[in-house]
Amino acid sequence: PTLAALCALAGGGATAADGVNNKEGEGAATTTVGFDGSTVAMRVVSLFAEMAAQGASQLSLLDARSLLSPLLLAWRSDDALIKLGAIEAAATIGRVQGGLRWLDSHGVVDDMMRALEPTDETDAMRELQRPALLHCFSELLDGADTEGAQNLLLERKLISMISPILTAHASPNLHSALAVLRAAASHFIGYRIILFPNQDEPALLEALKLRLRQNSDTRARAGVMHIIAQLCDTEHNAGGGGDGGGDGGGDDSKGNGSSTPRLQTLVASLSTRSGVAAGDALAQMVTSPTGDLRTAALQLMHALARLEWGALHLVTCEGVLELLLHSSTVLSPDELRTKHALAVSLVSSSGVRLCLGDDSGSLRRLRAYVEAGPFAVQQRAEPRPAEPLTL
Repeated sequence: PTLAALCALAGGGATAADGVNNKEGEGAATTTVGFDGSTVAMRVVSLFAEMAAQGASQLSLLDARSLLSPLLLAWRSDDALIKLGAIEAAATIGRVQGGLRWLDSHGVVDDMMRALEPTDETDAMRELQRPALLHCFSELLDGADTEGAQNLLLERKLISMISPILTAHASPNLHSALAVLRAAASHFIGYRIILFPNQDEPALLEALKLRLRQNSDTRARAGVMHIIAQLCDTEHNAGGGGDGGGDGGGDDSKGNGSSTPRLQTLVASLSTRSGVAAGDALAQMVTSPTGDLRTAALQLMHALARLEWGALHLVTCEGVLELLLHSSTVLSPDELRTKHALAVSLVSSSGVRLCLGDDSGSLRRLRAYVEAGPFAVQQRAEPRPAEPLTL
């Protein structure tokens, strides 16, 4: 009865919900639920999308009962605001495994790709939908399996589609595009495409490095740092060498060499001052009053510590050891947990133990911090002279 009432609110009859309580699905009707475009109908669409996002079996069940048909009707609406709501509902469905396949089977993904294409005409409503479209693609990539990621990144060339946004001097959709690139980096095929760009977008890596040097846009800097952290995690999951993995391995059109040197170069660009190592620059960012930058720096250091070369770099940085062994700034509980996880990764590295020495004071103190836990009271750092200001 509840689903029947929801179908009625969406603007259609209750036929599609008949038999929904039948576990075997026998006698279930498949009549398409209507959609009248009202605010209540859009809320029902969002509710059905949330139900579908609970798991692949829920998605199949709702699809079998045609309870997702109002979303498709909303997507094909001529009303820009209704279509915006449909994009948000599609992003919700994209979080579940099989969501991308379902949307693709109904032509929604092709429509979204066309909507991302640049046009000469200025359409205010189309520009309003663009951030929602980019968010939807990031959700689709997060929920995609290997086949789905190859579909979006290799066949449909999604990164090439968003490269103009990333390389533009100023773009209102920059942060949404960075989120898409971070989601792409979670797949090995995206990892390779980002580090070995096509000749069509050779400026992609340089654009990311430029965002790191722009101190005025801390949100963009944090977004690029999240991308680098995801690249490090993907390399770790691929075996640490950057030359193989689950998304098609290392054999692709971007080149057959190891991606690690390119990733190391990208990490080195985190330091904007000569003579300052990337690890020290990250440790300095942790003291930033900006929460986004502070969290991104900690997460990136943790991702680096899971790679042997990243752990060796961090442990040779005085600023990183100072951060781990002292209470130099106020951190949130989640940030304290990330800081502790960073220390755990460093202590677990055989290269770090060889570099510092098993009996060194720094390693003993790191081990003591690991054993004490993330919320242990640490000694405050000694006051240090402030660096000269530059105007």
